[in-house]
Amino acid sequence: MIKVVLDANVLVSGLLWEGIPNRLLTLIKQGKVTLHLSLEIVEELEAVLKRSKFNERIQELETDVDELLSSLLALAEIYSVGGTIDVIKEDPDDNMFIACALHSGAEYIVSGDKHLLDLRSYHGIKIVSPKEFFDKSSDRGILETEGMLQAIMPKLIKQVGNCQEEKTICLVITKSTLSLDGRGLKFLSKSRQNLLTPPR
Repeated sequence: MIKVVLDANVLVSGLLWEGIPNRLLTLIKQGKVTLHLSLEIVEELEAVLKRSKFNERIQELETDVDELLSSLLALAEIYSVGGTIDVIKEDPDDNMFIACALHSGAEYIVSGDKHLLDLRSYHGIKIVSPKEFFDKSSDRGILETEGMLQAIMPKLIKQVGNCQEEKTICLVITKSTLSLDGRGLKFLSKSRQNLLTPPR
């Protein structure tokens, strides 16, 4: 399983809006990716969410900062990181994300921060944007599977819609009932072959 640290801005974007950061949180909810956070990152996230510019959006979602934090913490592994590091001079606050990744053994830091992205990597930890994570990480296979399902589903629905005889087995497959992994694809392939096969 891929282990990641997300910076505060990526977390805020994922919690409040649709888009790639939100899709990343979905993968975390599905257990495809493990989120690692430190106590310092949680404090930073809380401070950012409490900024007045986000009040209206949080109200639109009919939630509050405490509920958003609780939902995220339920998905994350939280670490107490001792000591400090001094890697990024321009913005020392960014060092908390590197420290968390080092302490927790994360493989990626996903960030939109220029100072972090300019570093590119640190002690084997890849530092990438949300888009780069999907494009370059080993998790790409999961997304390719999801894309294949999106392409196949309309054809399946059309085939099921053409079932008219009682003797025809009509199997409806939805994304919510089909796991997005290799076994799921094999099941899907087999099911498509048997979709319009009458019972013996």
